[in-house]
Amino acid sequence: MEKPQLINFIAKVMEDSGFKVYKNFKTSQKVIDIYAILPTTIGDFGVVVACKNYDKDFRIGVDVLREMEEVQQSIKASKVTIVSSSYFSDQAKNYALRKNIKLVDRDNLLELAKRYQDRTSQTTLDNTPYDGGASQYIEEEYPEYTYDASDMEY
Repeated sequence: MEKPQLINFIAKVMEDSGFKVYKNFKTSQKVIDIYAILPTTIGDFGVVVACKNYDKDFRIGVDVLREMEEVQQSIKASKVTIVSSSYFSDQAKNYALRKNIKLVDRDNLLELAKRYQDRTSQTTLDNTPYDGGASQYIEEEYPEYTYDASDMEY
């Protein structure tokens, strides 16, 4: 899976969960793969998401987590999530536990894709599978969106 496909998949899952999703969100110093906002009655819940597309044997270290933590603090997001097609080092896993950072590694990502596929699969009256348009989503080209954080009110 290429990085744009990974970003689009995670964005679609988040949108279907009720989030307003901004892909390639620009802050004053960085571009975030996904900035998602879940509007609630008590206030908005913001999540910064980094999508890392590495070889399955690569181990992501603490440096990526710290970088996303800085982004979280700069835009006052509620949560950091890092989604990867590879795995995280033990040091990164321990750091994430202490800092309440959500890590989605290769195994979790495959499980998420399977659950999402199962959830969106339906059966029509003639018992033929209906994929809820998921195959059309994969085949379509989705434009990349860019947003400038300086335009947003906090």
